Amino acid sequence: MDRNVCAPKKGCFVWRMTKRVVKLGVVLTILAIPTVFFGLPIAAKTEWGRAKVERALERVAGGPVHVEKVEFSWKTGLTLTNVRADAVRRDGVETSGTVREIVVAPRLKTLFCKTTKANVTLRRPNVAIMTYADSAAPAAANPPAVLGRCCAKKPLSVESLRIEDGSITYDGDAMTEPLIVSDLKLNGAVRAKNGEVDFEIRSLTAKVNGGDAAMSGAVSVVSRKTKGRIEATIEGVVVTDTIVRGLERLVPALHVMPQGYVTGRVSGSLALEGACGELTGRGELTLDGKVSGSRMMQAVADVTQDSRVAGLEFQKVLIRARLDAGVISHTNTELRSEKGAARLTGTVARDGAIEMILVCDHDLVHEFAGKAEAHLIEGLRFTGTAASPQPVME
Repeated sequence: MDRNVCAPKKGCFVWRMTKRVVKLGVVLTILAIPTVFFGLPIAAKTEWGRAKVERALERVAGGPVHVEKVEFSWKTGLTLTNVRADAVRRDGVETSGTVREIVVAPRLKTLFCKTTKANVTLRRPNVAIMTYADSAAPAAANPPAVLGRCCAKKPLSVESLRIEDGSITYDGDAMTEPLIVSDLKLNGAVRAKNGEVDFEIRSLTAKVNGGDAAMSGAVSVVSRKTKGRIEATIEGVVVTDTIVRGLERLVPALHVMPQGYVTGRVSGSLALEGACGELTGRGELTLDGKVSGSRMMQAVADVTQDSRVAGLEFQKVLIRARLDAGVISHTNTELRSEKGAARLTGTVARDGAIEMILVCDHDLVHEFAGKAEAHLIEGLRFTGTAASPQPVME
């Protein structure tokens, strides 16, 4: 046996050095434990620690973020108090917000694992969204980064994402009334890996313009493409400009002339699934209020040569529709007035083109005059768009 081969004996230089390195490592580890245990909470409170947190948040928000106080404890995790994101405008949309408190509680045993796990709570977040007709306004210096981009180097799993007492205000220089979401509560989860973000909505409740709203589902974002499934219910939501625009897109008969109006409250349910632009689903909504000055009813007035039809006021609209790859199909949408009811069937294409049939009941037809009475009972066909419906006399 070769005597030069190093063996684990007292006189071996390599063996002595190995023991010294191990001893030194043990000593450094023992010294480092209290340093990290007490030093990390202290470092979090320093200006340096606060600046590091603000820079991390700015990468997500796309603009300046200010944090009043940063605290860290091994029991509760990282706590940020009074967080404010300055207004950032991109493509004519300005966003800003505040959060009373953000608590990030990582699971310490996962910090050195393949996937970091944490629980996140946002208390009293308030987001303001403002739209401007002038989309040529200066854009943000740093476009917001999605969660998957921020976590591209290491997968992240937020197993409990909670929002408490949140609010959203959506307004614009072309809107007469804002859309207000208040008392928002969310229980969900977020998982990010390799640029893919999965967002699970276990439960979401909120007040929307004085009404109640609830939602559940899941959304995935992959390479800036969004897909998922959502189920939502609303009850007694007050109609504003934003909601009217959505209703006009959904039901062409609700597209009114400048002197017309759509008021009231909306209730119902929606279920959607698929990718953006290829969504499928169904919905049943009820509008209790007043609708007058419909462009479609104006077209009926032109056919019947009875101007009273254009000013007909509907008190209730029952919307029954399906969505298939971006095409809205009305199975039996009903508009009710004191004088009678009208029913809509047909489709609304992605580009807004309509193929609709309007059928009036006998009570409503009796209010009309002119040669089109039979057409209104059997069905008057419309093409064109909601903004310019064209009756087809066959």
